[in-house]
Amino acid sequence: MSAPATSAFEVDSAPQLPDPPLSAPGPSSQRDVPADSTDRIDEEALKKSTLPNPYAPFTFQRRLRPPSPATTTEPVEAVAVDVQELPDEVAAEGEGEPVPTFPPKLKTRYFLKSSTDVGNGEASASLQGHVVHFLGGLESLQGSASVGSRTRRAIDLNFTTPIRWNPNRVFSAGIFSFERDNSAYSSVREAVWGGRASLMVVDQMGDQHEFVYEAACRNIGRLAPSASLAMRQQARTTSKSSLAYNYTRDSRDSPLEPEYCTKGSLLRTMLEVAGPGGDAKFVKLGAELTTSRAVRWSNQIFPLGEGWSTTLTARGGLLRTLTGQSSHFPDRVQLGGPTSVRMFAHNGLGPKSNGAGGRSANGNWGDSLGGDAHWSVGWELGGPIWGRPQLPLKWHIFGNAGQLALLNQTSTQSAIESMKRLTQPSISAGAGLVFRQGPLRLEVNLGVPLVAHRTDNIRRGFQVGIGIDFL
Repeated sequence: MSAPATSAFEVDSAPQLPDPPLSAPGPSSQRDVPADSTDRIDEEALKKSTLPNPYAPFTFQRRLRPPSPATTTEPVEAVAVDVQELPDEVAAEGEGEPVPTFPPKLKTRYFLKSSTDVGNGEASASLQGHVVHFLGGLESLQGSASVGSRTRRAIDLNFTTPIRWNPNRVFSAGIFSFERDNSAYSSVREAVWGGRASLMVVDQMGDQHEFVYEAACRNIGRLAPSASLAMRQQARTTSKSSLAYNYTRDSRDSPLEPEYCTKGSLLRTMLEVAGPGGDAKFVKLGAELTTSRAVRWSNQIFPLGEGWSTTLTARGGLLRTLTGQSSHFPDRVQLGGPTSVRMFAHNGLGPKSNGAGGRSANGNWGDSLGGDAHWSVGWELGGPIWGRPQLPLKWHIFGNAGQLALLNQTSTQSAIESMKRLTQPSISAGAGLVFRQGPLRLEVNLGVPLVAHRTDNIRRGFQVGIGIDFL
């Protein structure tokens, strides 16, 4: 466990927006916004998209608990519910009909935070800050910088703004740079720097469509003396210029806390094409499907009460180069670890460069090369501990399986032949405790690998995982 020490200060609290005026239902309430009124711009912009005003009574409960997060409202800190009575002259249905309104409260305009973190064999220090609503259009400028023992350095600066004050149309642009120490599993260090621009659109069904352009330079270098020949061949600087399309549909009843989901599903798909302007030329496909259901079992020997649910997650992907040459190391997928296929080491699955020749200096079966094709499946049954669903601590049992393969990209037939490794999955099972703190999830698991290959790096006994997205 880590022991963080954090200091923060805030400057210039954001002004409170005035209560939105009552208006008749329908399109006529979405009036043109005066250019000389910043507060009115904020109020009207939110009413047009995420907070339409007023609501009819039969839609009130649906708006309070939408099926999924529909928009990006980063500058908004909270929304208060205010039920008022509609005046007779503008009431559309019934005289004096109660109408709920949602006056927004903006986040603090300026925020700066510094923190240190020591634990889990890693020490890091970071500085984070953001400025919101500085141009009067709900825009946000966020930046962070950190140094550490594994992630040697990381810098990120990102600007986000809604298009025409509509949070359902968000433009984002930023630059990034980081250097990561991968010697624990691949005997190299990886440095990346570049830029990214994206347009996120939320349709009327709440589905998210994101269009992304990314340009980056990647360097594989500073090899360990024990680095394999395969990793030495990857030690060079490459560039990537790619277009990507990401689609997300989320109908879960608790998307921010997946372990509390009792119904619904999450679907994510990704298509990325890298070509002119960079050394990397490939097509990459990816998909993820997660479904959750409530579990009720009245067996007298082992009864299950309230708060029990089961979750099934499946992920997969494929990378195909357009040049007939092998893929670059930064573009490949790594698999294994406490947040993916549990009870295996971090990035410990898949082909190794020295697998047949014995263990390398880091104690593993050679360097993990990653894969061009991969799949993984995770099943989880979780419930409240001590029969108290209100506690943030739960227990769960799980089963994981997955595999990845490094393809022979010279021809389609050769690539299909090299996919045979995918039919030999590594499998694990176990049980543990789950603790949720905000967006972070902490797992302490006890399990064993049920099926493992000779070159897999396994973890028996206890395994601790901290992250946001788990299999």
